[in-house]
Amino acid sequence: MKDVTAIIPHYWHSRRQNLPGIVNALLESRAREVVIWNNTALPVAVQGAMVIEGGANWGIAARFAAAYLARTELVLFQDNDLMVEPGTIACLAEGNPFDGESLEFQGRNLGDWGAPYTRSTYVDAYQINAPQPADVGLSRVSLMTRTTAMYLAGVIPPDVTDDDLWTSRYCNIRIVPTMEGSGYRNLPETEGLCRDVDAHVARRDALVRQLWAKKQGFYGGADRFARALEVELNEP
Repeated sequence: MKDVTAIIPHYWHSRRQNLPGIVNALLESRAREVVIWNNTALPVAVQGAMVIEGGANWGIAARFAAAYLARTELVLFQDNDLMVEPGTIACLAEGNPFDGESLEFQGRNLGDWGAPYTRSTYVDAYQINAPQPADVGLSRVSLMTRTTAMYLAGVIPPDVTDDDLWTSRYCNIRIVPTMEGSGYRNLPETEGLCRDVDAHVARRDALVRQLWAKKQGFYGGADRFARALEVELNEP
């Protein structure tokens, strides 16, 4: 297995208590190094991890800026509200992501142009037997090359929300099948939960239409917009 650097962008004070267990789980899953980018004002110290004190919320920029510190070809990003399992990194690394691709466990295939996110369908790594492309990867656990992460740092604005949609706009998403022991475990949370689901989904509908402005239909999502994006990039 290729060496992997694991990166945890940290925000929300209540999730601070999750960090030691998350780091231990990543090391048990054979991460070569673990980097925590601390987006809070309170310093963090976790045994087994290198901590970068951002001093403020860097948002999505922290996710990809930390990749510049990686000394490995592959980087794994994970949220601070879940924990990997012993076989997680090997499961993803076996997929051998190419440049411009993110391997993930959760995704969505977008619906029709009128309400593309509202009418999207969920792709669950625990429910598939073979890798599947998806329009959007939810970015809770994702593996990509360091080259891809540094590319994303240059094309995604640093102050945006909905980082999963922005990431999915600029790279291909592949959902990798997994099973118990090689996936992830959700941790209890209170902060960071969406309080207004309708507004959240409406915002994501609008952002999808903005980011994929030249794509007026998704056709089930199977091609992850690759053909439309190729046409767009080749237009004079």
